[in-house]
Amino acid sequence: MTILDSLHPEKKSSGRPGARACASDAERLALVQRVAEIGVFERDLDGGRVWWSPQVFDLFGFAPGEATPRTLEEGLRHIFEEDAPRLRAAFEGAAERGAGGIIGFRYWRADELRSGEIRYEPLLDEGRIVGYRGTMQDRTDRNRKAIEAERELSIRSRLLDAVDAAVLATDAEGRVTHWNAAAERMYGWSRSEALGRPLLSLAVGDDEESADQIMNSFIEAGHWEGEYVVPHRDGSSIAAFVRLAAVQDPDGNPVGVVGVLVDIGSRVTMENDLRGARDYLQAVTASMAEGLITLDSQGKLAYMNDAADELLGWREEGLLGEPINQLANHRPAEISGQWSNGFAAADLKQGDEPARVESELIVGRDHTEIEISYTAAPFESERGEQGTVIVFADVTEQRAVERIAREKLEGLSWIGKIRNALDSELLVTFAQPIVSLTTGETAYHELLVRMLDDEDRPIEPDRFLPIAEEFGLIVEIDELMVRRAVELASRGHRVNVNLSAQSIAKPGMSEFIGREIERLQADPSLLAVELTETALIKSEHAARRFVERLAELGCGFALDDFGTGYGGFMYLKQLPIDYLKIDMEFVGDLIVNEGSQRVVRAVVDLAQGFGQLTIAEGIEDEATRDVLAEMGVDYGQGFLFGRAAPVGEVLPSNQEEVRSD
Repeated sequence: MTILDSLHPEKKSSGRPGARACASDAERLALVQRVAEIGVFERDLDGGRVWWSPQVFDLFGFAPGEATPRTLEEGLRHIFEEDAPRLRAAFEGAAERGAGGIIGFRYWRADELRSGEIRYEPLLDEGRIVGYRGTMQDRTDRNRKAIEAERELSIRSRLLDAVDAAVLATDAEGRVTHWNAAAERMYGWSRSEALGRPLLSLAVGDDEESADQIMNSFIEAGHWEGEYVVPHRDGSSIAAFVRLAAVQDPDGNPVGVVGVLVDIGSRVTMENDLRGARDYLQAVTASMAEGLITLDSQGKLAYMNDAADELLGWREEGLLGEPINQLANHRPAEISGQWSNGFAAADLKQGDEPARVESELIVGRDHTEIEISYTAAPFESERGEQGTVIVFADVTEQRAVERIAREKLEGLSWIGKIRNALDSELLVTFAQPIVSLTTGETAYHELLVRMLDDEDRPIEPDRFLPIAEEFGLIVEIDELMVRRAVELASRGHRVNVNLSAQSIAKPGMSEFIGREIERLQADPSLLAVELTETALIKSEHAARRFVERLAELGCGFALDDFGTGYGGFMYLKQLPIDYLKIDMEFVGDLIVNEGSQRVVRAVVDLAQGFGQLTIAEGIEDEATRDVLAEMGVDYGQGFLFGRAAPVGEVLPSNQEEVRSD
């Protein structure tokens, strides 16, 4: 069943609501799409019908009541003429070959040309392509930022060519990587001739002893400035004031040299050009991928390049001139406790060795916690000015990758533990009550698996279940839980059991459950299977067959974590779902978050329209329980009613539980 089917009640089965209920469902779906600011469309190849959500028309700028496109070709008329063929070809690929993908394009909103992005996929029915569907989002702002960044780089490149000072750079091996127009005039070598050649072969004149002294001093200190006689290609020479600075990677290793040379034929020219050269050097540092900041002798922020500003956001807040150890005072009080002193090596004095810090947590722009790796080195100019130069890089992603690798390694050690737990009966069953919000009575229990450690303490499932899923052990765990759930149902207890995507897709799983029910003579109506939307998506056809076979036996079904995805509405129409479990993401902040309230109301209305019951997860206080009850939620689950506990303590073996409809 597709979205289009909901708009054509004549195609629905006799057991489903009528046309008015379907229209109401479509309205609720449109509401959710508007909240998410995403448009949805769908095309039925058999009937040639096209369905557009109201959010698509909002993106195209249609006014209420204005005539909207009824066919695909009418819709493509609003696409920029040069981009329409690519969209048409993409949709043909989805219809003919079952291809899906992502495509960018331009479209008209009234008289404004904007950028959009479509994600699309084929619609399949028993392996046959019956249509395709997709989502549309506006990407204008993101594309404009990319264009502005390219323009900024182009401006900086032209700026360096326009200045009257030679700006050059080398890689770690001393080969020229940048050579501006002023360097061509000063040395007599063109850019194409200089690039890739060793700088020393171009820059060292007859005074090789002075050149060696300069290089030794530069290697020792990491920077050098002073006067030098620059050799010209034609044999002449030019007196220049030179500034050399080392460029380092995030690990503190030298990766090149940046140099600025100013002709000092006259003192006045030298002074003017020197001030300009400092600006030009800043232009070079502004193009660095690493953040660079300098502090004066009192530890106050004196300079920061664009990369540093982008990462930290300090310049924008007007913090130049502020002591670096007091910058936390400019942050809101609620996050001051998360603020690290930041750049602990920033109080270095002349003569100290450069400090290298591999990882430090600081708070950057938008109050986002980031990890940085940095090198701090003291400097002193010939005029006695002192301070500190700090080069740093954002290593948040790198550290995250390293943590994932460590977790992966740790996960491998869990395989043996899980295997041993399966073989040694160290996997135990816990149960958590599901309570009627109307009567306050316990109606069901959800069964949860725990693994015991060496001291018989329960281990939370999020520590071992992901590993079990990744390495193919989850099916054995699910089968164990099914046997225990059926055994409890045979004693009269109404229980819910969770099954993974792998178990649902496994051939014979529904037959296995049926044999267990028959073997123990259990009432199948006391057993409900909880499925997640993710599990249904991973094995859609197998899941449909699994649900249909168990439904024939009389088992119930709950759709877990409903509301966190965007495909759950389809399964409400296609599968015999009895319960919708509202995810705790919308329950935890229900009292204060209007968005969560709207989502919960929409889910309740949707469930009532389909004749389904609702269960809210994560209820921890009475105020939340009361609001959910007023909204019409049927059942609740959470710490307010009881934590998960060993099943033997929750469900006595010698007593039947009272059944609840």
